[in-house]
Amino acid sequence: MIESTKQEVERSIIYEIVEEIAEDNGTTECEIKPLHESVDADALEDLFERPELCIKVEFTHEGQKVVVEKNPEIQVNII
Repeated sequence: MIESTKQEVERSIIYEIVEEIAEDNGTTECEIKPLHESVDADALEDLFERPELCIKVEFTHEGQKVVVEKNPEIQVNII
């Protein structure tokens, strides 16, 4: 039997961002350039995994403004 860690079960913030960008562009996740070209993805993951933080991060990826907020729920918006 394979056991999953909590992190494996939960969706990663990076995946959520890529999924939202793809949806906004009407494309698939595979067609989106890697986020590490626009933002430090590891640092982003670390920040959003900390339950005690309320945070808002904004960056530009593929010409679109990405706004990610956690207060306490995570929201991803493409502007």
